[in-house]
Amino acid sequence: AKARDVALRGRCLHVAGTNGKGSVCAMMFAVCKHAGLRVGMLTSPHLLEPLDAIYLAGSGKNLPIEPKMWRMLEDEVQKACCIGAGYASESAEVALTVFELQVVTALLFFARQQVDVAIIEVGMGGRDDATNVLLEPAACCITSIALDHEKFLGPTHEEIA
Repeated sequence: AKARDVALRGRCLHVAGTNGKGSVCAMMFAVCKHAGLRVGMLTSPHLLEPLDAIYLAGSGKNLPIEPKMWRMLEDEVQKACCIGAGYASESAEVALTVFELQVVTALLFFARQQVDVAIIEVGMGGRDDATNVLLEPAACCITSIALDHEKFLGPTHEEIA
């Protein structure tokens, strides 16, 4: 595998569940930050704009994320999703949802920031959740599972989990 394909392999903490995901992510972020690790975190959903769900810390301090740099990374991801470059017709593209764009951009950002740990909160969950692109997470955590999003994920706890 190419270096870019495995940049975060074994360094992601993947957090799923119906309730408590955000709290678990926040606690893990605080522990990693306090330990002096370079840590990134993606929470879901964002409140006002996608960047407000992205956190970075290093040497025990929160680090700013420049909106201009974030937009450049989003543009890079969107350009990479144009499959036309010699693979298919020039008009072929992969259409990303806002959440998919946010996840891929966050993973690119964390890889480029060379984080020790990336904490990734699942979106709606299920098989098709955008966060399922993680290669070999260091750990996965599932908080409580409730009957939620049944229309998309199914009517049972097993299907939702």
